Amino acid sequence: DLQKLNYKQQTVCVDRFDHHCHITGTCVGARNYKQFFVFVFAILIADVTAAVLITHRIIFADNSKEDLHRRGITMVVGIIGLIWAVLTSKMMMSMGCTMAYLLSNALTTREFVKGVWSANKNPYDTGGKLKNASAFFVAPPSHIWGKTQTELEELGYEKEPC
Repeated sequence: DLQKLNYKQQTVCVDRFDHHCHITGTCVGARNYKQFFVFVFAILIADVTAAVLITHRIIFADNSKEDLHRRGITMVVGIIGLIWAVLTSKMMMSMGCTMAYLLSNALTTREFVKGVWSANKNPYDTGGKLKNASAFFVAPPSHIWGKTQTELEELGYEKEPC
């Protein structure tokens, strides 16, 4: 299911196009969706870890050795860092939950937003939420969600070739 995309004055073909990520500067599709999924959860883990460490530093800081000015700066920087870590953690958690929902329904972000399979049966749906998610994680990149381009063409789903 190759999608022809015009991006930055160049045409690229992306198998099972999901979205363009401005953070990584790449198009996310079948070839790199697993890596993007891991990337999102790695950021989430880093943010939660940062929040825990900053909270620990604020609560259990040894203030007896520091002067009042230094303690104030440490506290302000710690609170700003904590707010940042909590906000980005919430954003990554939301993104991760959305990705899990889409995976369990064998959808890409683009397919979900545009309602691509609302009129037709989704050819990538393997018959259950757990089956869809496991098909995604165990399938090689060229067979994401359990269907090859040839299998899709046999089912009558054809796209303009790139």
